[in-house]
Amino acid sequence: MKSLNTGAIGVLGAALFAMSATVHAVSLNPLGTTPRVSTQTFTAPGPSFSDHYDFTLAVDSLVSGSATNLKLALAGSSYLDLSGFDLKLFDSLGNLLTTATLVDGSYQITDYALDAADYYFEVSGAPSGLSGGSYSFSAVATPVPEPTSLTLLALGLAAVGVMRLRQMES
Repeated sequence: MKSLNTGAIGVLGAALFAMSATVHAVSLNPLGTTPRVSTQTFTAPGPSFSDHYDFTLAVDSLVSGSATNLKLALAGSSYLDLSGFDLKLFDSLGNLLTTATLVDGSYQITDYALDAADYYFEVSGAPSGLSGGSYSFSAVATPVPEPTSLTLLALGLAAVGVMRLRQMES
């Protein structure tokens, strides 16, 4: 009888563990001007998920991210869907920097200015379709020119202009 109770407690514990939220971490390094794309699929309705996409910026950059719920519905039944679907951007300490906005069926964060440091995107939701759910995520970073580079460019253009004026005067 004692072993039956222990077995029942083990099964109950496993069921409770399976119902808890799952966290999946993916490294996007190196995040640069070539978009990094990831697709996640959940094969059954179930617990919520929170996927983290970690990245490091070596220089100040404009960062963009996009997450799309890949829904599939046939004959009035939803086979693939995610409820509570969302995209957020955090710093390495877990401070929320921004939340995505819904644009044409996709959650997007566009050209968010970040300093060189560590960050992560969080895609979260819960598979709610009859066969689970699926999403696609992409991110890209574009380096921001340093002010010294822009200053040098402006000085160079000014020097060319002055030289041109001197040539026209002679």
